[in-house]
Amino acid sequence: MILFEFEKLEVWKLGRKLTKDRYKISKSFPDDEKFDLTSQIRSASISIISNIAERTETYIEELANKLNSLRKYQLSR
Repeated sequence: MILFEFEKLEVWKLGRKLTKDRYKISKSFPDDEKFDLTSQIRSASISIISNIAERTETYIEELANKLNSLRKYQLSR
């Protein structure tokens, strides 16, 4: 199994646990809340870990680009 950088972050692990907990809790909601409140809670929980993962990967790419630029600059001197 490939482990991505964001999966090593404690905040992502906590967000994943939060998501699992929210799914378990929302299963016990009354039928009239199954689609509105349940959907919102689940979406918000998934959004937390998705945003962490996306931003972490973007940050790594930005850092790699900056390092490459620095290397090119050093080689040109």
